[in-house]
Amino acid sequence: MPHASHQQRCLIYGATGFTGRLIARVAKDSGLSPILAGRDDSKLKLLAHSLGLDSRTFPLDEYSAVDKGLSEVGCVIHAAGPFEATSRPMVDACLRTGTHYLDLTGEIKVLEKCAKRDLEAKAQGIMLMPGAGFDVVPSDCLGKHVANHVPGAMHLIVAIRAGETLSRGTAKTALKQMGLGINVRRGGRIIRMKTAPSRDFDFGDGPKRALGASWGDVSTAYYSTGIPNIDVFFCSTPQIEQLLKLSELRTFMLLALIKETRGSPPRGGRTIEPSLGPCQTSIRAAEGAPYPKLDPRAKRGIDASPGPVFKTDQTFADDVSFSIAVLKSRPKRSVGTRGEQA
Repeated sequence: MPHASHQQRCLIYGATGFTGRLIARVAKDSGLSPILAGRDDSKLKLLAHSLGLDSRTFPLDEYSAVDKGLSEVGCVIHAAGPFEATSRPMVDACLRTGTHYLDLTGEIKVLEKCAKRDLEAKAQGIMLMPGAGFDVVPSDCLGKHVANHVPGAMHLIVAIRAGETLSRGTAKTALKQMGLGINVRRGGRIIRMKTAPSRDFDFGDGPKRALGASWGDVSTAYYSTGIPNIDVFFCSTPQIEQLLKLSELRTFMLLALIKETRGSPPRGGRTIEPSLGPCQTSIRAAEGAPYPKLDPRAKRGIDASPGPVFKTDQTFADDVSFSIAVLKSRPKRSVGTRGEQA
């Protein structure tokens, strides 16, 4: 079975989607020559021509087509959601072909399924790194940083304040989870709470109410830090409060609406300014720009693979979270992590 080589090329699957296009453009600007891939041949060729890149068209439900599509590919950046449906076939193909795998999911189920394939990844000599988008990267890396400074911590609390602009994919995933309860980790196990807990957090401008959320860190932070009890909170807004009250029918209607609506990506820049207190690290946001900027881990996954295994964002925590002066991301997004000892 061929194993991935850093001399082989990177392939972006789902390159014509909202996030895939951003990754393709930034990859090109970063001096990479990724192969653009997906299911829509006409859109792929148009995008590839505009960027001067190669393209490959293949569906994920045909083993031979996917394996052929991954030939001479060292690393896949999987950007085609919904990942609950698309992650498994791509991971299967990467295991068959010996190709490193990164995706942009923030879905707990997908992250956990990838984690369970750690032994398969080791046997095939590849890296499986789901959650490589901005949704999980900063909080996971900062969670690891905090854990390093609070040895023996038993409870990790992540509080996030986000801007109002969401991509279609993120909004669809969030709405799908509503009404299903809130996932938290207790004693190393993920459990579901029927109602969302709430508490106040100070993001730098006074206490703000935040609600419990089923966010990717409930999965990834456990592998990154070893802390057995994990909660994630989102700063509450009137829109979030209203969405939590939606019935299943109204949620379905909103999903259909989002499917038909496209928003313009935000513009601007953002500075990342981590500051460490006794038990807290935070990111202060100014203005936002299109995200995610090609995570340095994706390029490192090609240039210097960290080795075969299932990995989370903390693998590159120090050099990703704290050596980047300017990080393009969402507008007005603050992330706080707190490690609590027993």
